[in-house]
Amino acid sequence: MKILIGTKNKGKIAKFANFLNDLGIEYITPYDIPEIVNIKIDETGTTTQENAIIKAKAYYDICKIPVLCDDSSLIIDKFPADKQPGVFVHRHDGKELTDSEILDLYSAELEAIGGESPGAFIKTLCIIDEKGKIYCKDFRSERYFVSKRSNDIVENFPLRSLIYYKEYGKYMSEMSVQEAEKAEGNTTINEKEFIKSVLC
Repeated sequence: MKILIGTKNKGKIAKFANFLNDLGIEYITPYDIPEIVNIKIDETGTTTQENAIIKAKAYYDICKIPVLCDDSSLIIDKFPADKQPGVFVHRHDGKELTDSEILDLYSAELEAIGGESPGAFIKTLCIIDEKGKIYCKDFRSERYFVSKRSNDIVENFPLRSLIYYKEYGKYMSEMSVQEAEKAEGNTTINEKEFIKSVLC
């Protein structure tokens, strides 16, 4: 069986590729298929699950092979309701933001509420199997955000430069893969287990 990793975000591709390699599952990405590498998917959902399904269906309808997609939303506890990013983590006022713009925006918003706040990413993983059946599961990853950014910036994951782990004395962007997985707690393990339960 071969599965399509349904994202063009190279950071996400690397993460899911590690999962699938560990499980012995072959995969391809949109960069391997000229017909889909340039498609634009309108994420019109109001929840992570709705958006994950929209993306997975768009890829499945074209490729007709199993698809793995995800979508995330962000809650920052001290932000007022009208400032909560929700599913629009990478968008603001209708505009898709660059990594630099995301850092500028959230650094300023965090500074405005005192410079730090707990928060969490809510993520939905969505898998469509070879028969077209849809499987979804939600995951929550706790974070601690600070307005002073790290000088280390991870492409496609800019908010890691604002996430600080006091127990490590490091920003997430400064952590090794092993440290980051340990800091994630059971989230990474649970994501792998969900993928395994559906595909293996």
